[in-house]
Amino acid sequence: MFTEDLTEFFNETELADKGTVSGVAVNGIYENPFSDVYGIESETPTFVVSSIDAGIFAHGDIVTIDSDLITDFYLQNSNDYVDDNYIEANSFKVVGIQPDGTGLTSLLLETQI
Repeated sequence: MFTEDLTEFFNETELADKGTVSGVAVNGIYENPFSDVYGIESETPTFVVSSIDAGIFAHGDIVTIDSDLITDFYLQNSNDYVDDNYIEANSFKVVGIQPDGTGLTSLLLETQI
C-alpha cells in the first residue's frame, strides 16, 4: 500500500485549488488537459484530489472550483469582466471517478455552462 503524505500537494497556498461539493470544502488540483481520441479534439476538465477526500464525491455531484486557470480562461473569453456567468464557469458535474492506486483520484468533470 502506498503511504506517502500528499498534504503538501493539496496546500492552497502552494499548488492546490479550492473546491466545494455539497457544501464541503476540499482542496485539489484543477487541470484542463487537451485530449485527442480518434481525431476528435477536446479538453477534459479534471480535479485531482486525495483518494481519502474522493470518498465524498459521487457521479452527478456538482463541484464548484476556485482556480486561477478558470478565472484566466474566463476573462480571456468574456471581454475582460466578471459577470454572473463566471460563477457558472466554475461549476462542474462529476462524470468520472478514477483512483490511480497511489493515493490520488482524478475526478473527470463536465462543464455546466
